[in-house]
Amino acid sequence: MNICKKNLIPADINEVEHLLSIASTYPWIEKRLDEYEELRSFCDTKEQRDLIYTMIKKFTYLSISDMKKEILNILSYIEKKGCTPQDTIFYAFSDDRESDSSQVFLYYMKTTFPPEKGWKAVNFCGNIVKIKEHDEKYKNVFLVDDFSGSAQKVKSKYNFATKEIQNLKHNCSIEVILLAAMNKAEEIIGNRNIPYFSVMTLKRGLSDNYTDEELKIQSEIMLQLEQKLEHSQKCIYFPFGKDKSEALFYIDEFNIPNNVFPIFWWEKTLHGIRNTMFTRKN
Repeated sequence: MNICKKNLIPADINEVEHLLSIASTYPWIEKRLDEYEELRSFCDTKEQRDLIYTMIKKFTYLSISDMKKEILNILSYIEKKGCTPQDTIFYAFSDDRESDSSQVFLYYMKTTFPPEKGWKAVNFCGNIVKIKEHDEKYKNVFLVDDFSGSAQKVKSKYNFATKEIQNLKHNCSIEVILLAAMNKAEEIIGNRNIPYFSVMTLKRGLSDNYTDEELKIQSEIMLQLEQKLEHSQKCIYFPFGKDKSEALFYIDEFNIPNNVFPIFWWEKTLHGIRNTMFTRKN
Protein backbone atom coordinates (compact mmCIF):
# COMPACT_ATOMS: atom_id res chain seq x y z
CA MET A 1 0.00 0.00 0.00
CA ASN A 2 1.41 3.39 -0.99
CA ILE A 3 0.38 6.08 1.45
CA CYS A 4 2.62 8.76 -0.06
CA LYS A 5 0.00 10.02 -2.45
CA LYS A 6 -0.01 13.43 -4.04
CA ASN A 7 0.30 16.13 -1.38
CA LEU A 8 0.67 13.51 1.34
CA ILE A 9 4.32 13.19 2.38
CA PRO A 10 4.52 13.21 6.20
CA ALA A 11 7.94 14.29 7.43
CA ASP A 12 7.71 12.43 10.70
CA ILE A 13 8.28 8.67 10.51
CA ASN A 14 5.89 8.23 13.47
CA GLU A 15 3.18 9.89 11.40
CA VAL A 16 3.86 7.48 8.53
CA GLU A 17 3.59 4.55 10.90
CA HIS A 18 0.35 5.93 12.30
CA LEU A 19 -1.16 6.28 8.81
CA LEU A 20 -0.10 2.76 7.88
CA SER A 21 -1.62 1.41 11.09
CA ILE A 22 -4.96 3.17 10.83
CA ALA A 23 -5.37 2.28 7.14
CA SER A 24 -4.69 -1.34 7.99
CA THR A 25 -7.02 -1.41 10.99
CA TYR A 26 -9.85 0.58 9.38
CA PRO A 27 -9.87 -0.22 5.64
CA TRP A 28 -12.51 2.44 4.92
CA ILE A 29 -9.93 5.07 5.90
CA GLU A 30 -7.56 4.10 3.09
CA LYS A 31 -9.39 5.94 0.32
CA ARG A 32 -9.68 8.96 2.62
CA LEU A 33 -6.10 8.88 3.82
CA ASP A 34 -5.15 12.20 2.23
CA GLU A 35 -8.07 13.93 3.94
CA TYR A 36 -7.38 12.20 7.25
CA GLU A 37 -3.75 13.33 7.18
CA GLU A 38 -4.92 16.84 6.32
CA LEU A 39 -7.29 16.76 9.29
CA ARG A 40 -4.41 15.77 11.56
CA SER A 41 -2.39 18.65 10.14
CA PHE A 42 -5.35 20.93 10.89
CA CYS A 43 -4.88 20.08 14.58
CA ASP A 44 -2.59 22.31 16.63
CA THR A 45 -1.82 19.93 19.48
CA LYS A 46 -1.18 16.27 20.18
CA GLU A 47 -4.33 16.25 22.33
CA GLN A 48 -6.41 17.36 19.35
CA ARG A 49 -4.87 14.69 17.12
CA ASP A 50 -5.45 12.05 19.79
CA LEU A 51 -9.12 13.04 20.07
CA ILE A 52 -9.60 12.85 16.30
CA TYR A 53 -8.05 9.38 16.30
CA THR A 54 -10.33 8.28 19.16
CA MET A 55 -13.40 9.56 17.31
CA ILE A 56 -12.32 7.73 14.14
CA LYS A 57 -12.09 4.49 16.10
CA LYS A 58 -15.65 5.00 17.32
CA PHE A 59 -17.09 5.77 13.86
CA THR A 60 -19.84 3.48 12.60
CA TYR A 61 -19.06 3.18 8.90
CA LEU A 62 -21.27 1.11 6.62
CA SER A 63 -20.41 0.05 3.11
CA ILE A 64 -23.30 -0.47 0.70
CA SER A 65 -22.88 -4.21 1.26
CA ASP A 66 -23.04 -3.70 5.04
CA MET A 67 -26.18 -1.63 4.65
CA LYS A 68 -27.92 -4.27 2.54
CA LYS A 69 -27.24 -6.87 5.25
CA GLU A 70 -28.86 -4.56 7.81
CA ILE A 71 -31.85 -4.08 5.49
CA LEU A 72 -32.45 -7.83 5.72
CA ASN A 73 -32.86 -7.31 9.48
CA ILE A 74 -35.67 -4.89 8.66
CA LEU A 75 -37.26 -7.51 6.43
CA SER A 76 -36.99 -10.09 9.21
CA TYR A 77 -38.56 -7.65 11.68
CA ILE A 78 -41.63 -6.91 9.58
CA GLU A 79 -42.09 -10.57 8.63
CA LYS A 80 -42.15 -11.47 12.33
CA LYS A 81 -44.92 -8.87 12.74
CA GLY A 82 -46.91 -10.74 10.10
CA CYS A 83 -46.62 -8.01 7.46
CA THR A 84 -46.90 -9.09 3.82
CA PRO A 85 -46.46 -7.37 0.45
CA GLN A 86 -50.24 -7.42 0.08
CA ASP A 87 -50.87 -5.25 3.16
CA THR A 88 -47.64 -3.28 3.64
CA ILE A 89 -46.21 -0.06 2.19
CA PHE A 90 -43.09 1.96 2.95
CA TYR A 91 -42.91 5.76 2.59
CA ALA A 92 -39.59 7.62 2.56
CA PHE A 93 -39.42 10.64 4.88
CA SER A 94 -38.77 12.85 1.85
CA ASP A 95 -41.50 15.26 0.75
CA ASP A 96 -39.98 15.10 -2.75
CA ARG A 97 -39.10 18.80 -2.95
CA GLU A 98 -35.55 17.53 -3.32
CA SER A 99 -33.96 14.11 -3.10
CA ASP A 100 -32.55 13.10 0.26
CA SER A 101 -30.99 10.09 1.94
CA SER A 102 -34.35 8.60 2.94
CA GLN A 103 -35.17 8.15 -0.75
CA VAL A 104 -31.79 6.59 -1.43
CA PHE A 105 -32.21 4.24 1.51
CA LEU A 106 -35.72 3.30 0.40
CA TYR A 107 -34.34 2.51 -3.06
CA TYR A 108 -31.90 0.05 -1.52
CA MET A 109 -34.72 -1.48 0.50
CA LYS A 110 -36.73 -1.91 -2.71
CA THR A 111 -33.83 -3.61 -4.49
CA THR A 112 -32.93 -5.77 -1.47
CA PHE A 113 -36.37 -7.07 -0.48
CA PRO A 114 -36.77 -10.35 -2.44
CA PRO A 115 -39.26 -10.15 -5.32
CA GLU A 116 -39.77 -13.90 -5.06
CA LYS A 117 -41.55 -13.17 -1.77
CA GLY A 118 -43.91 -10.82 -3.56
CA TRP A 119 -42.25 -7.44 -2.89
CA LYS A 120 -42.78 -5.01 -5.76
CA ALA A 121 -42.06 -1.38 -6.58
CA VAL A 122 -45.61 -0.49 -5.52
CA ASN A 123 -44.68 -1.33 -1.92
CA PHE A 124 -42.14 1.51 -1.82
CA CYS A 125 -43.04 5.19 -2.18
CA GLY A 126 -40.32 7.85 -2.23
CA ASN A 127 -42.60 10.75 -1.28
CA ILE A 128 -44.35 10.91 2.09
CA VAL A 129 -46.83 13.48 0.71
CA LYS A 130 -48.29 10.65 -1.38
CA ILE A 131 -49.77 9.29 1.84
CA LYS A 132 -52.61 11.72 1.16
CA GLU A 133 -53.62 9.26 -1.59
CA HIS A 134 -53.00 6.18 0.55
CA ASP A 135 -54.64 2.94 -0.56
CA GLU A 136 -56.50 1.48 2.43
CA LYS A 137 -55.56 -2.07 1.48
CA TYR A 138 -52.10 -1.34 2.90
CA LYS A 139 -52.92 -1.71 6.59
CA ASN A 140 -49.28 -1.60 7.65
CA VAL A 141 -47.65 1.77 6.98
CA PHE A 142 -43.94 2.24 7.61
CA LEU A 143 -42.16 5.61 7.44
CA VAL A 144 -38.52 5.15 6.48
CA ASP A 145 -35.28 7.03 7.05
CA ASP A 146 -31.66 5.95 7.17
CA PHE A 147 -30.68 7.87 10.31
CA SER A 148 -32.11 9.90 13.18
CA GLY A 149 -29.80 12.12 15.16
CA SER A 150 -32.24 14.06 17.34
CA ALA A 151 -35.72 12.67 16.50
CA GLN A 152 -36.95 16.05 15.23
CA LYS A 153 -37.73 14.76 11.75
CA VAL A 154 -39.20 11.55 13.15
CA LYS A 155 -41.72 13.51 15.22
CA SER A 156 -42.76 15.80 12.36
CA LYS A 157 -43.09 13.04 9.74
CA TYR A 158 -44.98 10.73 12.09
CA ASN A 159 -47.39 13.51 13.07
CA PHE A 160 -47.93 14.42 9.42
CA ALA A 161 -48.62 10.82 8.37
CA THR A 162 -50.92 10.17 11.33
CA LYS A 163 -52.98 13.27 10.57
CA GLU A 164 -53.34 12.37 6.88
CA ILE A 165 -54.39 8.79 7.61
CA GLN A 166 -56.93 10.07 10.14
CA ASN A 167 -58.29 12.51 7.55
CA LEU A 168 -58.76 9.58 5.18
CA LYS A 169 -60.51 7.65 7.98
CA HIS A 170 -58.37 4.62 7.20
CA ASN A 171 -57.73 1.92 9.78
CA CYS A 172 -53.95 1.55 9.46
CA SER A 173 -51.01 1.11 11.78
CA ILE A 174 -48.13 3.57 11.35
CA GLU A 175 -44.57 2.84 12.43
CA VAL A 176 -41.17 4.42 11.86
CA ILE A 177 -38.30 2.34 10.46
CA LEU A 178 -34.72 3.58 10.92
CA LEU A 179 -31.46 2.01 9.88
CA ALA A 180 -29.67 3.80 12.72
CA ALA A 181 -30.52 6.25 15.49
CA MET A 182 -28.66 8.01 18.26
CA ASN A 183 -29.55 6.66 21.70
CA LYS A 184 -30.89 10.06 22.74
CA ALA A 185 -33.08 10.19 19.63
CA GLU A 186 -34.53 6.80 20.51
CA GLU A 187 -35.22 8.02 24.03
CA ILE A 188 -37.20 10.98 22.66
CA ILE A 189 -39.10 8.80 20.19
CA GLY A 190 -40.01 6.36 22.95
CA ASN A 191 -41.14 9.14 25.27
CA ARG A 192 -43.46 10.39 22.51
CA ASN A 193 -44.95 6.88 22.23
CA ILE A 194 -44.07 6.74 18.54
CA PRO A 195 -43.89 3.11 17.35
CA TYR A 196 -40.48 2.55 15.79
CA PHE A 197 -37.81 0.03 14.93
CA SER A 198 -34.14 0.97 14.65
CA VAL A 199 -31.64 -1.61 13.46
CA MET A 200 -28.70 0.15 15.10
CA THR A 201 -28.49 2.27 18.26
CA LEU A 202 -25.51 4.65 18.35
CA LYS A 203 -23.75 6.34 21.25
CA ARG A 204 -22.66 9.97 21.40
CA GLY A 205 -18.99 10.43 20.59
CA LEU A 206 -18.10 12.41 23.72
CA SER A 207 -20.92 12.30 26.26
CA ASP A 208 -21.29 8.51 26.19
CA ASN A 209 -17.56 7.78 26.27
CA TYR A 210 -16.24 10.22 28.86
CA THR A 211 -17.49 11.36 32.25
CA ASP A 212 -17.00 14.25 34.63
CA GLU A 213 -13.69 16.10 34.30
CA GLU A 214 -12.45 14.06 31.33
CA LEU A 215 -15.65 14.87 29.43
CA LYS A 216 -15.05 18.58 30.06
CA ILE A 217 -11.47 18.28 28.85
CA GLN A 218 -12.30 16.38 25.67
CA SER A 219 -15.28 18.64 24.91
CA GLU A 220 -13.03 21.68 25.22
CA ILE A 221 -10.53 20.10 22.82
CA MET A 222 -13.28 19.48 20.26
CA LEU A 223 -14.53 23.03 20.75
CA GLN A 224 -11.01 24.34 20.07
CA LEU A 225 -11.04 22.52 16.74
CA GLU A 226 -14.51 23.71 15.81
CA GLN A 227 -13.55 27.31 16.58
CA LYS A 228 -11.16 27.09 13.64
CA LEU A 229 -14.13 26.54 11.33
CA GLU A 230 -16.02 29.42 9.74
CA HIS A 231 -19.47 29.97 11.14
CA SER A 232 -21.62 33.03 10.58
CA GLN A 233 -25.25 33.95 10.01
CA LYS A 234 -24.80 32.98 6.36
CA CYS A 235 -23.34 29.60 7.27
CA ILE A 236 -25.59 27.14 9.09
CA TYR A 237 -23.14 25.67 11.54
CA PHE A 238 -23.91 22.98 14.11
CA PRO A 239 -21.61 22.76 17.17
CA PHE A 240 -20.92 19.09 17.95
CA GLY A 241 -23.36 18.29 15.11
CA LYS A 242 -26.97 19.38 14.65
CA ASP A 243 -28.78 19.53 18.00
CA LYS A 244 -25.39 18.66 19.56
CA SER A 245 -25.96 15.04 18.60
CA GLU A 246 -22.23 14.12 18.67
CA ALA A 247 -22.86 11.55 15.94
CA LEU A 248 -20.16 9.39 14.35
CA PHE A 249 -22.00 7.65 11.53
CA TYR A 250 -21.63 7.35 7.77
CA ILE A 251 -22.95 5.18 4.95
CA ASP A 252 -20.65 4.99 1.97
CA GLU A 253 -21.82 7.13 -0.98
CA PHE A 254 -24.52 8.79 1.16
CA ASN A 255 -24.64 12.40 2.33
CA ILE A 256 -23.06 12.50 5.77
CA PRO A 257 -25.63 13.49 8.42
CA ASN A 258 -25.27 17.03 9.75
CA ASN A 259 -25.56 15.48 13.22
CA VAL A 260 -21.95 14.31 12.84
CA PHE A 261 -19.21 16.45 14.40
CA PRO A 262 -18.59 19.17 11.77
CA ILE A 263 -14.82 18.79 12.07
CA PHE A 264 -15.24 15.76 9.79
CA TRP A 265 -17.29 17.45 7.03
CA TRP A 266 -17.49 21.26 7.37
CA GLU A 267 -15.28 22.60 4.56
CA LYS A 268 -15.07 26.29 5.44
CA THR A 269 -12.38 27.45 7.84
CA LEU A 270 -11.40 30.89 9.07
CA HIS A 271 -8.71 30.89 6.39
CA GLY A 272 -10.35 29.22 3.42
CA ILE A 273 -11.58 25.83 2.22
CA ARG A 274 -10.19 22.48 3.34
CA ASN A 275 -10.52 18.94 2.03
CA THR A 276 -12.70 17.04 4.47
CA MET A 277 -12.98 13.32 5.14
CA PHE A 278 -16.67 13.38 4.26
CA THR A 279 -18.86 15.63 2.16
CA ARG A 280 -22.32 17.00 2.69
CA LYS A 281 -24.40 18.44 -0.14
CA ASN A 282 -27.08 20.88 0.93
